[in-house]
Amino acid sequence: MNDMQSSFPPAFEAARQRVRAKMGWYRHLLYYLVVNLFLSGISVVSSPDDPWFIWPLLAWGAALAAHGIAVYLSPSDHVMEDSMAGGYGPGGVR
Repeated sequence: MNDMQSSFPPAFEAARQRVRAKMGWYRHLLYYLVVNLFLSGISVVSSPDDPWFIWPLLAWGAALAAHGIAVYLSPSDHVMEDSMAGGYGPGGVR
C-alpha cells in the first residue's frame, strides 16, 4: 500500500475493498459464461450424444455460487468485529 492510499479514511478503504470484491465476482461470472459457452459449443459439435460440458458447468457453477455467497452474503468487517467484541462498540459502549 502506498502513502496515498493510507491517507483515506478506514470506511473508504473498506468500501473500496467491497467494490473490488464485487467486481471480482462479476469478472468471475463473465469468464464462467464465456468459457462454458465455448465448451458447450465444442461438446455439441464433437459429441452431440454425450453432453460432457455439463460437468465443468456444474463444478464451476458451484465455485461461482460459493464466491457469490462470500462476496454478497458474508457480514462486513465492522459487523464481524462488533459480534466478536460481544456487541460493544468503540469505547465499550453498546
